[in-house]
Amino acid sequence: MKITILTIGTRGDVQPMVALGAGLRTAGHEVKVATHLNYEKLVRSYELDYAPVVGNVNEVMQSDEVRAVLNKGGNPFRLFSEMRKAALPLVEDAINEKWAACQGTELIVASALSVYMGFFIAQKLDVPWVMASVNPAGETTEFHNLIFARYPDWMPFGRKTYNWLSHVMVSQLVWKTQRPTMSEAWEKIFGDTLPKKEPLKASFKEKEPLLLYGYSPAALPKPAEWADFMHVTGYWFLPEKDTDWQPSDELLSFIETGETPLYVGFGSMNDPKQSDLYKTVLQALEATKQRAVLLCKPEEIEGIELGEHVFPIDYAPFDWLFPKMKAVLHHGGVGTIALGLKAGVPNIVVSFISDQRFWSEHLHRTGVMPKPIPRKKVTLEALTTAINEAVYNQELRQKAIEIGERVSAENGVDNAVVAIENYMKNNG
Repeated sequence: MKITILTIGTRGDVQPMVALGAGLRTAGHEVKVATHLNYEKLVRSYELDYAPVVGNVNEVMQSDEVRAVLNKGGNPFRLFSEMRKAALPLVEDAINEKWAACQGTELIVASALSVYMGFFIAQKLDVPWVMASVNPAGETTEFHNLIFARYPDWMPFGRKTYNWLSHVMVSQLVWKTQRPTMSEAWEKIFGDTLPKKEPLKASFKEKEPLLLYGYSPAALPKPAEWADFMHVTGYWFLPEKDTDWQPSDELLSFIETGETPLYVGFGSMNDPKQSDLYKTVLQALEATKQRAVLLCKPEEIEGIELGEHVFPIDYAPFDWLFPKMKAVLHHGGVGTIALGLKAGVPNIVVSFISDQRFWSEHLHRTGVMPKPIPRKKVTLEALTTAINEAVYNQELRQKAIEIGERVSAENGVDNAVVAIENYMKNNG
């Protein structure tokens, strides 16, 4: 079967889709991944076909406008607005490139950020379509939409209604804001007018879809209200393979000499006061007498004295590094959290935006990580408290080990591949 995967975003968005593609290829399918040029090497390293898509979300995340939003708490609506502005000039090219990538395909698998474009291209080509998301998306009373804040604990009633309505509102809002971006370019290319009402929900009533969620039911169980066609498969991890990367002797020596270190890194999150964040983290490490491996760009720590207890790196595979760490301190992206859980070590999260807040708050309530710290509320005291809890709370550490064992045993990619193959038997 010929399958085209449409995926855009940061590495945390794209890498799980590459993992899914690698699983489909192992199952005997011909897989093409259409994504940004900066991920071509990653795609091809797993022997998948590659098709280019304009844009580089990592560069957008480093823009002054987006960094300012992150510094003020990561308001999801403002963040989406800034990213939409950056995408506007690229929409026509993106549609043409994704259209070209899908020619001759028998199935389109679209990630969350490509979901509408994947849906409409599949309709145009009259081929089946599958949504694949690393975050929960669907109406439920059990938890709120990740764009919204959690319902206040002190309110004795209304939580279930709030949770349900948050999903309804976001699905309408996302389409309302995306439609103007897509509609003009789509009509110019194809001559079709896109519907004014949110199209996915109505289409589900006409034909049962396949919706895949690449996260662990051990981290967030499938809601009772979700339909059978909504599959929580387990995380989508890249398969182990031979690689040219090798740790330096200096890194190995640092890890193996002395107390087990922590990992520290904030991915593509970068705000105008990033150096202040690193300084506070370093102070917290000193206050708690902890060592750390620090993943960052050299310019982010320019002029900052790290000391002998911190080892800076520019890259290391997380699946190699995290099991060697005492805990992992990061921004809370779902991919980084997944690898922290798999490693069986506590995640310590400084959250910048909504999905990071959602996952870290939920996992804190389940007892596998310390209370997360919103970026704008980072203090030396808060970081010191979180590090000490992650290091010395034995109940928390044991729960992290237990969920790590469950996550490692789930085979999320295999579960997703089986779901896709079964779906295509009925719809191919």
